[in-house]
Amino acid sequence: PFNPIPLATPNGVVAAKKTIVKGKVSGFVAKFLISPRQAAHIAQRLVLTIQKDFWDLVLIVSVYQFIVPLARKLYQRRHPQLVMGDPDKFNTLFQRSKTNRIARAIREVALLLGLLFTFDIGLVLLDELGFDFVKRYPLHQWTAGIVASLWGARNLSEFKDFVLTRGNRIDLYQSPGRRLLSRFLNLFIYGSTILVILDFLSVQTGFALKSLFGLSSVGTLVFSLASKELAS
Repeated sequence: PFNPIPLATPNGVVAAKKTIVKGKVSGFVAKFLISPRQAAHIAQRLVLTIQKDFWDLVLIVSVYQFIVPLARKLYQRRHPQLVMGDPDKFNTLFQRSKTNRIARAIREVALLLGLLFTFDIGLVLLDELGFDFVKRYPLHQWTAGIVASLWGARNLSEFKDFVLTRGNRIDLYQSPGRRLLSRFLNLFIYGSTILVILDFLSVQTGFALKSLFGLSSVGTLVFSLASKELAS
């Protein structure tokens, strides 16, 4: 005879959880089992999404592909004697030049915009497949904010190294004081970036993180109280 496991027992609870998990997995897989008509509708919407931003996408790809070679050509015109005299020296100076840094920064922006566009295409696909969280959460804004914050932090860190090495003329690892300062500034830059991202996402980290300024005020208060305790 069949003896079902009572739900009140531990084994019954485990069995119920497994059933729920299997149901969720089956529902997830079922979303990808679409009919040819649904596939044609999804393809049509993806094409319309691409067509709407087609020329923006062409501009993004063009900037990513040609901005650095164009900057190199401009640098060659400004320093023709280096090209004719010592090509290796020219390449080294170009890599260290502001022209190259600006061009690479613009290229990175184009790359990030292209990745965000691809991410939006993925969101459209998930929306058509019936994933409700796409409409429930502002995923595009969240992703753009996180990517922009991390990109800004990395470039700020690189600019910091450029300043500390006086335009790459000083080896950072040969100067213990500069290296220590660089690590401290990196800790500050990336720590601040994480706090900004947490504030942007309104993430709860043990207490309500309402704003970055509110967090810094609480930190200042705690530090002041701790200093008084140590002093006494």
